[in-house]
Amino acid sequence: MKLADLRHFEQFRRLTDEQLILVKPHLRVYECHEKGELILPLGSFTPQEFFLMKGKVALHDDQDHVEIIEAGSERARLSLARLRPTRYEVLAEGPCRLLVVHPDLLASLVEKAAAQANDFQLQDAEAQQLLIDIRKALSSGQFQVPIMPEVAHKVRQMADREPDLAPEDLAPVIEADPFIVSRLISAANSPLYRGKTRTRSCIEAVTRLGINVTRELVLSFALQQLFHGHKRWVKRDIEAAWRRAIAVGSLSQLLAQSCTELDPERALLTGLVHNIGELMLLSFLETRDPANEVQVQRWLTLLGLPLSVILLQYWRFDEGIVQTVKHCHDWFIRTPGHKPLYQDILIVAQLHAAIGTDRQVDLPRMDQVPAFEKLAPGGLTNRARLKLSDTSRAQLAAVEQLLGIKRDTSAEES
Repeated sequence: MKLADLRHFEQFRRLTDEQLILVKPHLRVYECHEKGELILPLGSFTPQEFFLMKGKVALHDDQDHVEIIEAGSERARLSLARLRPTRYEVLAEGPCRLLVVHPDLLASLVEKAAAQANDFQLQDAEAQQLLIDIRKALSSGQFQVPIMPEVAHKVRQMADREPDLAPEDLAPVIEADPFIVSRLISAANSPLYRGKTRTRSCIEAVTRLGINVTRELVLSFALQQLFHGHKRWVKRDIEAAWRRAIAVGSLSQLLAQSCTELDPERALLTGLVHNIGELMLLSFLETRDPANEVQVQRWLTLLGLPLSVILLQYWRFDEGIVQTVKHCHDWFIRTPGHKPLYQDILIVAQLHAAIGTDRQVDLPRMDQVPAFEKLAPGGLTNRARLKLSDTSRAQLAAVEQLLGIKRDTSAEES
């Protein structure tokens, strides 16, 4: 469904493109196939709002009055039977399609999106225009936000909603995606999770890893399938951005394991998605006239973070991860409490991953930021720093193997 299609309805027409993008994943399509099918009974208290997209429906009141509404008409701009309890029985007049959304959810997403839009005000006119161009392309359907693979979505839903979920319940869902199955089995046999015997099946992998680890890893694997460039320079920059994500993710996992009581797999996933907006931007730039490398890198710096937040909200990521990514460039923020938070981990991981790269000159020193002090009270000795660097290289190699990424030895050789 194009964003322009949603603007036909009154409740959606005043929303920005970003707000519509965030709302779209929460919409449900309801289809009727025959005349007389019941859509809403008289006196219903259902909170759902119904919008007629295609076909005709009949509204019957308790006085036997009938009103026919046809999709595309002025009357169809509003949701059907808005009052609760409903004063009409709504029946299909033949094959029809309706859009269903919870009004409270719609309101909360709009409020969140509006606040988010105010948070990212770009001062660079060229970057601001590029953001406008992306909005227009999304609205017209000329550029589409990638959809998270269905398997990853189902795994996350099941793991979040069913506390007593068993491996034999989750494995059949994962087996619908051969790529994720192969990666999950490889993960169970990797140095990070390897047991005494070799794992050979999906259910064995889920049993060894556990439900929570499986959920985070499935999401991580799914990300690899979403962005692929066709032009050589786009492929190169997407690969570079993905490798930066892996470096930050592996360091985040290591820091969670070593310095906190936080979940290492959640830290890994947060690191992997912290710059996901860069991949979206590169995919968009591939559809335009070629830009020089300096321009591309500036746009990645300015637009990568807001696009990452928009993408994570579109994919309905956990709000904690969204907020962590949203503030991951707030280098000098002091997070609440004495114990490190995921935001502290992500900040330190980014700064550590930038050491020795061109990005380091534009960033503060790691020992200058409050997050570093929370992770290493009193600072790190030179010996501890060296150990952290050595361990992070091993961790990076393990995560690359986990994700099925070939080692990039050029940086190490230089």
